[in-house]
Amino acid sequence: MPALVTLLYPAVEFDLDYYLNSHMKMVQEKWTKSGLQSWSVTKLDPTSGNVVQCSLVWDSAEAFQKAATSEVGASIMADVPNFTKGTPSSMVGEIVGTS
Repeated sequence: MPALVTLLYPAVEFDLDYYLNSHMKMVQEKWTKSGLQSWSVTKLDPTSGNVVQCSLVWDSAEAFQKAATSEVGASIMADVPNFTKGTPSSMVGEIVGTS
């Protein structure tokens, strides 16, 4: 069953240009073969406490867990300080309906 991984980045310094043009490009290149189907990035109102939401659709929650704990996953996480000083909160869930 497809899974949705949502990352919420806190309202601290955030380089959106780097995130979109470097980090997410790397995410797509490295994780597509591991089960990443698609992604989207939403710029949020910082008064919400967060500045960016990233939504990643995976083949399954298991595919995400395997990718996130791999060497490739470690290299993707190591890139986070290049665009923010904040630590994202995350949620993982199974997609049970869509339009």
